[in-house]
Amino acid sequence: METVSLENVTHLAEKLPVEEQLVLVEKLAQNLRRVHANQTERRPQNLYGIWRTSIPKDFDIDAALSEIRGEYNTEIEENS
Repeated sequence: METVSLENVTHLAEKLPVEEQLVLVEKLAQNLRRVHANQTERRPQNLYGIWRTSIPKDFDIDAALSEIRGEYNTEIEENS
């Protein structure tokens, strides 16, 4: 099996009619835009930076978790 190289692809593309060369360039450009968009969307974000101003500084996480756990226990007892 022959390996693919830029030189081989360019040589083959130059043999295409001009209209098909334009279609090839358009398809390559669309593919590159899609790949770039996917890479940009998948970059991890710093969650501290995103949520820093959304949660009050005096928020008591232990109290909130205790309340949630108590609600779970109540639901479990009601459904048993």
